[in-house]
Amino acid sequence: MCFPERNKAANGQIYPGPTWYRLFAILALLALVSTGLAMGRYYLSSRWQGTPTLSAPLDAVAGRPEPPSLMTEATTHPAELSLEIFRRIVAARSAIVVDARPATLFQKGHVPGAINLSAIRPADRATNDILKYPSSTPVIVYCESNNCTDSEEVATLLRTKGMQRVRVFPDGWQAWQGHGLEIETVR
Repeated sequence: MCFPERNKAANGQIYPGPTWYRLFAILALLALVSTGLAMGRYYLSSRWQGTPTLSAPLDAVAGRPEPPSLMTEATTHPAELSLEIFRRIVAARSAIVVDARPATLFQKGHVPGAINLSAIRPADRATNDILKYPSSTPVIVYCESNNCTDSEEVATLLRTKGMQRVRVFPDGWQAWQGHGLEIETVR
């Protein structure tokens, strides 16, 4: 690579000639290019494009169209989010479902795929996880029953943080459990 006889200075000393500089420059350039490609691949991957990192991926965010009638029905009649529409939305995973009850009640049982965001401690990691989704992602919040106001508080918090399609399931956990629908528990 480097021939000493070519790299002698006028005083006879050997110096690192252009060959070493070129080799170093080529290696540095290769390192930069490979690092840039790796970073670019990561940022262009699905992790960077907002694919959900929560336990239940949303079909709409993951690239699959949401069932046309589900959120359309829920947004057309926001005050009339019935148990049947809520059940179909949960089954289709076409919305983020938020349980606004305290963590102890959430652990005993909750709607499948629900995220616990208690009205007692709303500014926690779960809020940040939800806010990673696009603001147009549908969110449905429920609490214990239609007498509970926690779901309204959490829904208001999410709206003020920028989520645009937040709805409340007014009948809550008691209606879900009372109809014998599937539940999840935290172990």
